[in-house]
Amino acid sequence: MLADEWLANDLTVTSYGREKLAEIDLDIDSLPPGNRPLCRACLDWSERRQHLAGRLGKAILDHLIARSWARRVPASRIINFTSEGERILHGWLP
Repeated sequence: MLADEWLANDLTVTSYGREKLAEIDLDIDSLPPGNRPLCRACLDWSERRQHLAGRLGKAILDHLIARSWARRVPASRIINFTSEGERILHGWLP
């Protein structure tokens, strides 16, 4: 998201990022307020790669699950994508 300029270096969402999120009907202005920052980087302990955390990361995951594009594996941190979800994400992500 940083490399594709969805996020600025200070982890704020750019106008391009807002446009990309709108493509899947996700409006960050409608996210509920909370103690969690909108965006923050988080190092995944198993993959040893950064991923998006914060309210936006949660909102994207919740959005994918609500549309049945992804599913949580019970009693696990694993997320599986449906074939429709994979198709949509490959078209949406650069």
